[in-house]
Amino acid sequence: MPELSLLIPCLNEAETLGKLLERIERVCLSADLDVETIILDDASEDGTLQVAQDLRSRHRSLNIRVVHRFEPRRGFGALIRYGMAHATSRYCLLMTADGVHPIEDLPKYLAEARKGAQLVQASRYEREEDNANVPSRFKMYQRFFRSAVSLLLGWDVRDPTCSFKLVDRTFLLALGMRANNLSLIPEIV
Repeated sequence: MPELSLLIPCLNEAETLGKLLERIERVCLSADLDVETIILDDASEDGTLQVAQDLRSRHRSLNIRVVHRFEPRRGFGALIRYGMAHATSRYCLLMTADGVHPIEDLPKYLAEARKGAQLVQASRYEREEDNANVPSRFKMYQRFFRSAVSLLLGWDVRDPTCSFKLVDRTFLLALGMRANNLSLIPEIV
């Protein structure tokens, strides 16, 4: 059984999926990580399902499984929960298929999880170049939300809405998750 499940939810990501898997494979091979990759297609209309199936043979070390959900689409959160139900490892890494997340940090994230962290999360606000494309209105919302999380939970979570998270799957499943949309991401925090 692999140590880590990589969950990649997709909605019309045929163009980006190949480059993402190449990056992931480089990182996993160089760090000697035992992973399974679960590509979650949410009834894409651009050929994502076929591209994902074709990529399985090119990236055998990633142990790719393709899970296809049919209409009606229930949202990002439902897709992630569905992926966690299909995962077999203790840890899950949540990421988007567009390649914007720092995949190269995966070995550091896993090292923290091995030490007992139940959540290891990226932040789009650590380096200036990470948030260059984030709209000003969203940055203002983030400042408010981070302050509220810090005040209510007493934690310094720099970016509670960033979807690039490594979680202890068994712990998270025991707690339960309910959201079907993007609100699943802050629910995990």
